[in-house]
Amino acid sequence: KGVDVLDGNVSNITSLVLCPSVNSIWSCSSDLSLRVWSPSGENLASVDNSSEGKNGLVLCVGKSVWVASDTGIISIYNTKTHQLIKSVNKLNVGVTAMIFLWNRTVWTAAADSTICIWT
Repeated sequence: KGVDVLDGNVSNITSLVLCPSVNSIWSCSSDLSLRVWSPSGENLASVDNSSEGKNGLVLCVGKSVWVASDTGIISIYNTKTHQLIKSVNKLNVGVTAMIFLWNRTVWTAAADSTICIWT
């Protein structure tokens, strides 16, 4: 079988996430961009997140995508419109891990050894 190579990001890709609510895949890279892909590999959108620091992680949370930066800022985007809903700056260091739990909370781990629960 062949391998399809997708072009779009020009720097280190740090995270990929499937968003089943809109049947898309988001890629996050250290070139300060987010890309939205169809399951067939079509580049649906490029989202500028450059004001928030270098991207690190991306997480699909229902109808939103959470993007964590190396500066501790979490930017939340609408999965359908790709528009920024809000940015939250509650952390002073980069986020190292994120998970979405069945009880509708997001847990983040940070470089300073803290864990935050977002409700």
